[in-house]
Amino acid sequence: MQFESLYNARIQTLPNPNKEIPTPHERIGICKAHDLGCCTDHAHLALWLYKLGKTLDLPPAEIEDIVKNTHAFETEHETHRTKNKVFLVETSQLVDQDWFRQQELMDDLQAFLDLDYPFKNGIPQARPAPKSDTQAIRDKRKIDICQSEFKDLREELMQAARESSVWIRERFLKSPDVFVSSPDFFEQAVGSWMDDPCDPMIPKKGFDTKTIEGEIPFQGSEQAGKLPVTAGELTKFDTSEKWPALEEIVGHDDRLIGDPQFLLDFAIIGIEKCGTSTLMKWLGAHPQVQCFQHEDISMFNDKPGHLVKQLYKVYPGENYKRGYKNPIDIFQPCVLRNFQQIFPQTKLLLTLRHPVRYVSLAAIILAYP
Repeated sequence: MQFESLYNARIQTLPNPNKEIPTPHERIGICKAHDLGCCTDHAHLALWLYKLGKTLDLPPAEIEDIVKNTHAFETEHETHRTKNKVFLVETSQLVDQDWFRQQELMDDLQAFLDLDYPFKNGIPQARPAPKSDTQAIRDKRKIDICQSEFKDLREELMQAARESSVWIRERFLKSPDVFVSSPDFFEQAVGSWMDDPCDPMIPKKGFDTKTIEGEIPFQGSEQAGKLPVTAGELTKFDTSEKWPALEEIVGHDDRLIGDPQFLLDFAIIGIEKCGTSTLMKWLGAHPQVQCFQHEDISMFNDKPGHLVKQLYKVYPGENYKRGYKNPIDIFQPCVLRNFQQIFPQTKLLLTLRHPVRYVSLAAIILAYP
């Protein structure tokens, strides 16, 4: 469950396993600094997708008013009319055992990213493993969100789940800029968010399986002969001779004087604990793709010149599709503005899961880096 996962992830990654942190009940509402990004506000997935501006030109609808007006937002989170194409993946699609749908997902992502070659590997599956001798302490502090003591928390999350489920299916998917693979299966998976996964009367439909939880390093295609680049490898690749000089893009005062769009083809910008690492490792194994192994790059930067310099130095030449993964970018102020103004052609990928699942799984995934 998303909230349960995220909360448990914070427990898992505490340097001191006994350190006091806000309780799950104290995380209802907008995130505060000491919440470390784990709050029910982040589980209102429709609110954050709305900020991409993809439904602004659609006819008025009641669910739209509910999404944009009934929940408080920090003032810095503005809605931007972005031009970026968006590809959504529901977590169940990453662990789907149907060969035809998995093949369709690979084909659709190949087309979305304009790749010349098909994916040769299936989607990597994850296997959890114990972390350390403090694991027992951490496990004792983790929550089971289905317990009765968390009923108020789950009610808040189920409101987010149902609103997001309806809005995504009835509004967001209507935008010509939004793409999904196997639309019927995707809508069925998101439709399952209408049900409380803790309700014993709800039959299990096979969605939101936990095989995605413990993400392990994925070696990828042997033919790729490479691993995703890290920020410490800034000089590993030479830039293409056809690239403009950096001085033609960024001035001496770090102002942008040229178009840096060629530096960034795609970005995985969310949602945290919904399979973004699995997606990144899978894409990174493609011989035509180069992306960061870790979350070293973020569009959360109010100094575009500095960001462009970093991208210019890290990424290889023009034969690659270049991208990064930072699953909390969707929550950060100024990120969408930077995509709108600096990288309007960069393609955005987001993974989603049941909001109740979101908070509960986050901790477990981080437990097995």
